[in-house]
Amino acid sequence: MLKKKTHIFFVAGIIALLLSCNKTDECNHSTVAGVNYALQKNSTSIVNTIYIAPVENPEDTLYYSGSASSYIKTLPLSLSSDTTAFLFVAGDSIDTATDVIVFYHSMKLDFLDEACGFVPEFKLDSVKYTAQKIDSLYWLNKAVTTDIEIENIKITY
Repeated sequence: MLKKKTHIFFVAGIIALLLSCNKTDECNHSTVAGVNYALQKNSTSIVNTIYIAPVENPEDTLYYSGSASSYIKTLPLSLSSDTTAFLFVAGDSIDTATDVIVFYHSMKLDFLDEACGFVPEFKLDSVKYTAQKIDSLYWLNKAVTTDIEIENIKITY
């Protein structure tokens, strides 16, 4: 008889738990953190097209531009490493002038809310870049969050 009561309480507990979950909760926040950057073309630059891709997979283009002069985009940072590197290719192929940008960062997970769960919060420690076509890189904000409105760096070429 005791076994039967325990079984009933167990099943009732599972049902109560399932009923207490609100399945209509949706995550209404961005949960992807990355370096928000602005690209700006110098008045003396002769570069007409650029693309940005991860160093480990250059075919996986994250950004491609024509001849416009200013952009704001996001670069994803690695969740498994404290460095993330990107190719900055000025021209139509990797055989043209290619710079490398390496971000050194730390990461912690922060609980956003029940619907969204944990999200990565990054802090940029430093950045190194080559300067074949990149003229300069300016720090604007070292805290990298899921807020896509906050610029972290500005790259001029």
